[in-house]
Amino acid sequence: MRTGRLKFWIGLAALLAAFTLFRIPALGQIYHQDEYKWAQIVDTSYGLAGTVPHPPLGENAYRLWAMVAGFDGLRGLPFVVSIANLILGFFLVKRWYGERSAWWFGALSSVVTASVLGSVQIDIDGALLPFWTLIALHAVTDIWERRDARRGWGLLLVACIGGALTKLSFFLLLPAIGVEWALRSGYRPKKSHPIVVGLAAIGGVLLWASPLLNGIGFVTYAKGFGFMNLADRDYFELLLLTLKSGILLGPVAAVAAVASWREAARYRPLLSYALFQFLFYFVAFDFTHRTIERYLLAFTLPVAAIAGDALARGWASPTYRRRVGWITAAVGMVVLVGLLLLPAAAIPLHPKADFLRHVTRGDLSFLIPITGGSGPIGFFVPANVALFAFAATLVATLVANRTLRLRAAAFPVLTALTIAFSLFTTLEYGTGLFYGNASALAKRAAAAACASPDVSRIITYNDIAAWELGECGKYDRRFYLNPEFAAVNEKKFAGFDGHYVVVTMPPISPDQKIMRYLSTCHTLFSEDDRRVSARLYDCRGVAYPSSESL
Repeated sequence: MRTGRLKFWIGLAALLAAFTLFRIPALGQIYHQDEYKWAQIVDTSYGLAGTVPHPPLGENAYRLWAMVAGFDGLRGLPFVVSIANLILGFFLVKRWYGERSAWWFGALSSVVTASVLGSVQIDIDGALLPFWTLIALHAVTDIWERRDARRGWGLLLVACIGGALTKLSFFLLLPAIGVEWALRSGYRPKKSHPIVVGLAAIGGVLLWASPLLNGIGFVTYAKGFGFMNLADRDYFELLLLTLKSGILLGPVAAVAAVASWREAARYRPLLSYALFQFLFYFVAFDFTHRTIERYLLAFTLPVAAIAGDALARGWASPTYRRRVGWITAAVGMVVLVGLLLLPAAAIPLHPKADFLRHVTRGDLSFLIPITGGSGPIGFFVPANVALFAFAATLVATLVANRTLRLRAAAFPVLTALTIAFSLFTTLEYGTGLFYGNASALAKRAAAAACASPDVSRIITYNDIAAWELGECGKYDRRFYLNPEFAAVNEKKFAGFDGHYVVVTMPPISPDQKIMRYLSTCHTLFSEDDRRVSARLYDCRGVAYPSSESL
């Protein structure tokens, strides 16, 4: 018995070590877009304290962390919280689905890129908010299982207070709990009324505590999003953002989707939670032109838990025909590596018609830039690799659910592809090993700009290196190449006489007017890393043309 428990704790320590190892490269990533704004808000010298449109816990937690780790070490807070999340999630899955499923959940949480991103993202959606969600789920499990109802209600109260002080979208969890509670009680009012009364009480407390929770700021912030404007949304853009989030989750999402379809009752609490997240972020509000990918990190927990349970149960099946599965998996890995070695074009993100032309021609030999408004700065994933990994995993998952004999043959395939793809995207995100490290290039470009006494005002593409340039007092503004910013950019460039920092993540077409203009400026810094380049341009005295004659 003691030997078994010792092995368990050694295994858990090894899991935590692997979880940490996969996040070490990402901890050094440059702050990107909203991330550097968090750093400025936390640093009281910028005079932005209290401007986060959410309750105060997140901002104050980062400020306290900065007292220890400094403003350049803010990624350490979500990283530490994510370790707690791994432990909480591991024991939650263990309670719900068994120890084998918990180990698979831990393995997937360690390597899936969405999980890695959430662990180091300077925000509240990736680590801080899931922390309170997991405590709440442990609490209601105590109540449902009637093991320690008093502890359960106490933990639920703590989770609700902590979640309310972190972000009001925490309460999307409560309808999911309510649905599960009602279903477990068989819709009998006497058994389900505690959750109804509890939800009503929480709603009343929220209204009463609105000033403390920055409710007015949240409402003002929410007005910037379209509400139920279903006819006016850019669904193509929403599709692209969703596909990007799917790549961050990896083929494990396909495993979870098929498992959920076949055994919805088994995964009902997790599916209810995912459903209310979907209704909020895809139906109620329009996040088309917002950083929806950081909000979709909420799906990482249910996807990893469901897929982990499905893999654990699949590997517990009889081993006949498993040799066929391993042979097929080896073939799949050869194909995956072969696709990685094929040349792939780094297509400019704008105009998106270039992507559509490649797809309609059936030419998937291009790179998809994975960037985010709250990080990462960006990395590339080949479209043909992503399609093959997802398609092969989906087919293997469907085959595995046909018969027991096919399941034994299919699980090595879907497991190998799922883990291999996530390992590749996580490695590329952290190191840029295959297609270039945009973060490292941006740091060196910013260092060159800050070190030059001749550089005073800088416009930076995609807001890259804004924190570093701001810290040395040389950040002026940013520019994006989205079509909706075309008119603003023309005025911005025409009235500017200074320097530009351009790190090509996402790529820019050399035919863009701004790139033709920058080619006439003096280059002070130039460095390339595979498919990514960094330039510091001196455009002082070089007038921006007012027409397309350039």
